[in-house]
Amino acid sequence: MPIIYPCVRENDWLRHFAAGAGCKIAQQYKFYNLQGHIMKKLSFILSIVFSQVAMAADIKIENAWMRATAPGQAVAGAFMEITSPVNAKLVGATSPAAGKLELHLMNMNNGIMEMREVKSIDLTKGKTIKLAPGGLHIMLFNLKQSVKQGDTVPMTLDIITANKHQSLKVNISVRDLGGQN
Repeated sequence: MPIIYPCVRENDWLRHFAAGAGCKIAQQYKFYNLQGHIMKKLSFILSIVFSQVAMAADIKIENAWMRATAPGQAVAGAFMEITSPVNAKLVGATSPAAGKLELHLMNMNNGIMEMREVKSIDLTKGKTIKLAPGGLHIMLFNLKQSVKQGDTVPMTLDIITANKHQSLKVNISVRDLGGQN
């Protein structure tokens, strides 16, 4: 009897793996002697479960950091490198350390620094997007307390891939005021 993998897209190794695992389980327990749709349903369910976990896990966040703040300072910027295996968008962020977070772009225009909020940051498939001083970054407003070198600030990134919303947790390392470890 041929094995049919339901809902498998080209180059989607995880769905292939999950569908194959489902079929292996079905064969081991002799489900194939029952109606063929049981194998298909089991494969489909496993592929959905595994693909949701992997999508969030495959987005890589590296070098997440922010500068220490001076006492009473209520704003700070967070920086990191994000690499997504699929086209995606960073659409927001939250943190228990601040009242509000915004995605920002800073650039120089005729010698004048301009900073403005952006609604989203495109995460191009396979390309590392750098959130860094002087460019794209995440602004934290209404900090609840000063942060010092060595602290870790928890943050949740809101990412949309293929019309699915994902929340990705990341820990931001706090560096000294100059941005050095």
